[in-house]
Parts: sequence; C-alpha cells; structure tokens
Amino acid sequence: GATEGVKPRDLLQGMGTAQPEGDAVARIVFTLAAALDRRRYRLHAWFLGEPGPLVEELEEAGVIVRVIPWRGKTDPAGAWLFWRSFRQHEFALVHQHSGGRSVRGMCRLVSNARIIVHVHGRVSEMQPEMVATIDVRGADAIIAASRAVAQRIVGLPGPTVVHAGVRVPELQPRRPKSVIVVGCACRLVPIKGLMHLLDAFALLRGEFPGLRLELAGSGPLQGDLEGKVRRSGLEDRVRFIGWRRDLGDVLRSWDVFCLPSLEEAFGIAVLEAMAAGLPVVATSVGGLPELVDDGHTGYLVPPANAIALAARIRRLVFSPALTSAMGASGRESACPQFSAQRMVSHLSAVYRRVARCFLSPPSRSAPRVSLSRSPPP
Repeated sequence: GATEGVKPRDLLQGMGTAQPEGDAVARIVFTLAAALDRRRYRLHAWFLGEPGPLVEELEEAGVIVRVIPWRGKTDPAGAWLFWRSFRQHEFALVHQHSGGRSVRGMCRLVSNARIIVHVHGRVSEMQPEMVATIDVRGADAIIAASRAVAQRIVGLPGPTVVHAGVRVPELQPRRPKSVIVVGCACRLVPIKGLMHLLDAFALLRGEFPGLRLELAGSGPLQGDLEGKVRRSGLEDRVRFIGWRRDLGDVLRSWDVFCLPSLEEAFGIAVLEAMAAGLPVVATSVGGLPELVDDGHTGYLVPPANAIALAARIRRLVFSPALTSAMGASGRESACPQFSAQRMVSHLSAVYRRVARCFLSPPSRSAPRVSLSRSPPP
C-alpha cells in the first residue's frame, strides 16, 4: 500500500469522444474516480475526440481532464499536440480505452509508461460485417469487457476479463399504476436493433392500451426512428426522452428494460437496469448472456426478431408478480457479481501487476491480436 510522503502515480485513461455516446466508458472512469486510493493514483482522462458534456462530469468527479483532438496517424497536428501534452507528464500507467497503435507508439516514444489496452467491443458499428484486425503491439496487458470479447482475442496469453460494475441504489417501493412503461437506454444507432423493438410494439398495440415505450439516448438514427413511429401509428405510445444524466431516476419510473441489440459487447445499461430492480428483455448476443439469466432475471431472445420480443414483453405485462420476481432476482445478481467494488478491485489488481514493471524497460512489440470484427473506435 501507499505510505505517507510517497507521491501518487499518474494514471491516464485514454478515451474517445466526450459526447454522450462515450458514456459507457466514462462510467467506468467515474467509478474509478470515486473508489481508487488517491494516495496511490492520480487520475487523468484525455479525450481524443470531440469535446462534450462528459468533460465537466468527470471534472466534477475529481478527474484531471483534457480534450486533445487527434484523428490518428493521418493527423500530424493532433499527433504533435498529443506528444507535447504527454511529455509534460510522468504517467506510470496508460489505460487505453480508445485509439490505436499510433497512440501507444507516441506513449512509448516519450515515456516509460506501462500500457493497458481495454477492448470494449467486437464489431465496427459502421461496418459490422467487415473482418478486421486489431493491432495491440506495444501493450503490456489486455483487458476484455466480457468473456464474449475475450474469446475473439487470439495470439496473446489470456486477456483479463473485467466486467463493468455499477453501484446498486437503494430500492424504491413501486406503486401500482395503470400505465406500464418499457424503457431502453442506448445510443440511437442501427446496431442497437431499435427498429425491431418498434415492430414489437406495433404487434402489442391492440392488446395493451396502457403500454408505453420510452427511449433514452441520442444518435443519428433518431430521425428514422421517429419516422417509423409515425408510420406505425405509435405516436401516443413512444417517447424519445433524450440522453439523460439522471438515468437512475428514469429507471425508477420504468417497469421493464429492453435492449434489442444486434451485437453488444457487454451492456452496462442492462446491468444498471438490473441493479434498479427491473426485469430485462434482451437479445442473446455478445456479452448479454453473461448478464441476463434467461427465465430468472429476464428473458433472452434471438436478435432481429420482433415476434420474440413482443412475446416476452407480453409475458411480463400479463404477470406483474413475475415482473417483480425477475426484477428482484436481477438486483440480487447485480449486487455480488457486478458491483462497482468488484470492478475496481479487478482493475486495481491489473494496475498493480503492470505497475510492478514500471521501472523495467517496456515491451516494444507484442503479438498481433486478430478479431473477426473490430471494436467501436
């Protein structure tokens, strides 16, 4: 442990955009900011993309934040800005959530920092059908967001799987009500499968006049989704509530959480819904089966299947007792298995293991890691 008078080591979290779509990674950093021993580590976060509201939120959490617009190896001005900024610090560890080999190369050029690459996804959202190779040469350790992600990483000794963790809020009593709200919190992009969720609601429209859908999030697909709502005659059933900082309060107003993704590396929003006591209807893709115990904490359905989605939502709406029991089971699962404390403990163990080698020469090369599809940038 740290002792009095020992200077804390500077730990850099390398991130992408500070816009709301970067929120999933930012939540991990928020949790670290609250739980890491500040006598041991001083936490920095650098966004290598657009500025946005996540900057202020991380600063409020006590993180030292910078925005450095660097678009990769084709952007020499951004590279120079990163180099100038990086050499002004003595980072012991770089936890790289975003960016490629050029970022690691620059870190190696000007420092002896140890580098941890955190693989958060398995596909490119723009071209999910494309086979790509992820180059992690220069990494000292690899973290995978789920077992599903880890299984796609080859050529290295097994990466460390660290599931994201959330704080489990105090349970609020739910009052009976005439309106049942199904909620979904995600970026409004095609890979989230939201068109299929709207198709499912169209199937249920005539059966449950009190059934509503709320979509929390923002993204380029919103206009198309709104158009589909109008064409399907669902204007009185579907609300777009935007990106919400108060997601905990929003979750308390929902009855069922649904995530119809076509691919999902882990699904931290699903975990937050479980922690809030909501049953989950999700697709059986990526890391979601690691979270949702089918038939116990919720239901798993095949992707791109509106009929299956509608059937499971119908089952929960018909049975408030089942909804309550599944929600309670999900909350019980979230407490020990996916707690914020557990995540921080696992990440801290990786930091300690890598930091022991801080004074030794870092690895200049490592095997190439091949995934059949690339993670989101």
